[in-house]
Amino acid sequence: MEVHHIRPHADGGQDTFENAIPLCFDCHAEVGQYDSRHPKGVRFTEKELIQHRNNWYQKIKGEKKEHERVRETDSIKISHKEELEILMLHRVLSSKELMGYIYDIYAVENDYDEPDNEEELDIICRFLGRIQEIIDIEDELELSGKVRCAYELNMNLKELYDVGYMVFVEREVRQISGGGKPKEDFPVLVIRILKKSNAGIMKI
Repeated sequence: MEVHHIRPHADGGQDTFENAIPLCFDCHAEVGQYDSRHPKGVRFTEKELIQHRNNWYQKIKGEKKEHERVRETDSIKISHKEELEILMLHRVLSSKELMGYIYDIYAVENDYDEPDNEEELDIICRFLGRIQEIIDIEDELELSGKVRCAYELNMNLKELYDVGYMVFVEREVRQISGGGKPKEDFPVLVIRILKKSNAGIMKI
């Protein structure tokens, strides 16, 4: 894109917004090639150039508003189906139990107590990474693959417990809307990795 002076410098044109029109390389060459002493090609008057410019600005402005309107109406939102005062999470003691929560999940919401050292950090990351991996490949897993994933997940749970953490989970069915589509259920796996000493853990 290049900028053309509607009134040329040689004729007193100024370097101002009002005296400028954005043109592509080819159009700029076409507008600038007319020579009154050798009248071939297309001659554009200053009034015509101003009109072309203003029409283009209006078109761009309208398309921008339409784009913003579409983006606003098409934005994707995930929300709770109903107001929840408290979501009760359950402690999982085995990978077989946890795998039952994982299947048919669309997303994971996790939180954890801050680790005290690199070892705890690595163990938490390995566990969450394993959860995400299973969700990503769930549809491709055969029976033997599910058994292997459960075994590895059990090792992750044991690692967490050995360094002082417990895992609590629950499924929550939220709603996804937008994108020009009707509302749909959006199951989420809620995970909390808490230290055994966490005062928020309730014994039932």
